[in-house]
Amino acid sequence: MQLEWDIELDISCCFTLELMKDKKTILVAGESDISRIDLEGNILWKYSGSDILVTESGKYGAEIIGNKIYLTDWNNILHVLDFDGNLINLDSS
Repeated sequence: MQLEWDIELDISCCFTLELMKDKKTILVAGESDISRIDLEGNILWKYSGSDILVTESGKYGAEIIGNKIYLTDWNNILHVLDFDGNLINLDSS
């Protein structure tokens, strides 16, 4: 087996990898960034919040529900993204 590609998407760590429903892209959630890449390792988009994407209680990573991506940062602010990496909603309540 030969390594096809290598990429660094988050300077700290990678919490979750999830093959998207299209089976052609991967969602990678790290401590400070979330990225979507294709199967060849090309970055399609990256998103960073105002703080790390981990909560004090230890919740981390991305959750896909329907056609939205949900992330919570250290300040317990919920970031909701679409599949193109666009911020749909930011909820600090």
